Amino acid sequence: MHLNLAVAALSLLTQATVSLPSSPDRDPGRVPGPYDFRDATTLLEAELPKLSGNVAVLVRQNGREIYRFQRGTIDFDTQTRMASLTKSLSSGVILGAVEDGLLTLDERVGDAYPLLFPRPGIGDATVLDCWAMRHGIDAPLAYEHLPFFTHWQSVVQIGTNGFVLFPAGERLGYDGAGMQVTGYLAAQRAGLSWEALASQRILHPLGMNATDYLQFTPNPCVPGGARSTALDVMRFADMILDEGQFRGQPILQPASIERFFTNHTRGLPVEGSPFPAMHPDYPYGVDPDYGFGGWVLAEHPTSQHVEEIVGAGAWGSFVWMDRRRGLTAALITDVPAGSQASVRASLGLFTVARAAVEARQIEGLRAAASSAGVTLSWTPPAGARSVRVVGSQEPIRDVFDLRHADVLGTSRSGQLVVPPYPYYAATAALGSLHNSALIPGVNSIAP
Repeated sequence: MHLNLAVAALSLLTQATVSLPSSPDRDPGRVPGPYDFRDATTLLEAELPKLSGNVAVLVRQNGREIYRFQRGTIDFDTQTRMASLTKSLSSGVILGAVEDGLLTLDERVGDAYPLLFPRPGIGDATVLDCWAMRHGIDAPLAYEHLPFFTHWQSVVQIGTNGFVLFPAGERLGYDGAGMQVTGYLAAQRAGLSWEALASQRILHPLGMNATDYLQFTPNPCVPGGARSTALDVMRFADMILDEGQFRGQPILQPASIERFFTNHTRGLPVEGSPFPAMHPDYPYGVDPDYGFGGWVLAEHPTSQHVEEIVGAGAWGSFVWMDRRRGLTAALITDVPAGSQASVRASLGLFTVARAAVEARQIEGLRAAASSAGVTLSWTPPAGARSVRVVGSQEPIRDVFDLRHADVLGTSRSGQLVVPPYPYYAATAALGSLHNSALIPGVNSIAP
């Protein structure tokens, strides 16, 4: 598609990075933790030339930092072009607008703008189609990125010059025109600019003070115009993995978070994707589908439960959210070859993170009925100071499901008698960190 080409063509018009004052979140030292990330450091050092020597990497589990890596001029608080990683941030704004009643996911573009987007035709795409990359709206130029237009003027250009690449809902076609149009619709109904709506709904509540949509001013470029930092991006990712909360304050509803973790393009033919085919670091050996404003990186092949989502930008930055293990990560860089240059470093980092937390999980969780209840036993990982046991009436597949389970107790002995439940899980306490990674068949069982 034309998205990455348009961004590249405009690169000389924009400044890649801007140094900002130090953030109170910044810790200049590497945070020691219970996990072995030496393979990540080796990988990132080897991939550094592809990243032009400039990268900032953060990994957290349940909001607590477990690894960091930084080289060159991009630090953790350096404002950098996000390109299509913007889509992940903007999707939070749109879902917030849906929660506020400004628009619905099933309304069609042609109903809102019948003169610009006639039906049948390019007006058939719904809001959900636009954010799930299945809208089929195409145009001769990437008007959503052009700094010669305001937001409204870019929407007019898309409607006037746009055409149907494929019928809405029938293919996965990677393009940002639909996001640009529906982003304007949400802002118009709020009586705000897109930038003001984004600040009100997501950026300000999360304290993302170093994030803006000024890359292509006066055009906010809803799908690709954000500038942000590693620390700010992680605030957004941590909010997603905290089921829509940030430091105890609700930002998005759980139903909206579930929308992020829904595969909206399963089984659809792929018209265009920036991801390489059959990369060895895809968790289940399956090319990514598209969810809502981001890519589905891991979907369990049996349950079709979406476990991991990822946002990726044309200048090489990635953000990753793994709900099964409670992990978030950001790799922030700025290189001409973009995501093609950083895909090995990013996907390899995620692979190391999965393996690192799983290596410190409990093993052999077993249940045996007795007159006193159910006796659970297990083998704790080395260095665990205790194990916390929970029970649930529903399957425990990820850290989201843990929130709705009942805490049954903690043990240092490798055994605990608990009341009968259909499902159990146990998480290891490693120092001050609870390793709540959930590995099917290992630490989630039904008696």
